[in-house]
Amino acid sequence: MFVKFVVQDRRIHDLSMLRQERVGRFVDFLRFEIYKHYGKSVRDEGLTIEQLREKGRSVEKGKRGISGETLNRHLTFIGQTFHYGSARGSFY
Repeated sequence: MFVKFVVQDRRIHDLSMLRQERVGRFVDFLRFEIYKHYGKSVRDEGLTIEQLREKGRSVEKGKRGISGETLNRHLTFIGQTFHYGSARGSFY
């Protein structure tokens, strides 16, 4: 999901271009824009970020935003990505 977001929404194709602000936008997307039950249908995998936004906008605000546990799992994976890049000199 994170890779899809940074490529489709932020137009980033190189790890060295990632910045904290861009990761923050991904977190906002997960907390406020995506619908709560993302990922429970196999069809979700093929949706673009904009289609996921549209799906989120189609439901009431109370049905948007993934759970804290799921958000933490995404952030753990992002941390691993930054650790990987840092270990290879991609981040300064």
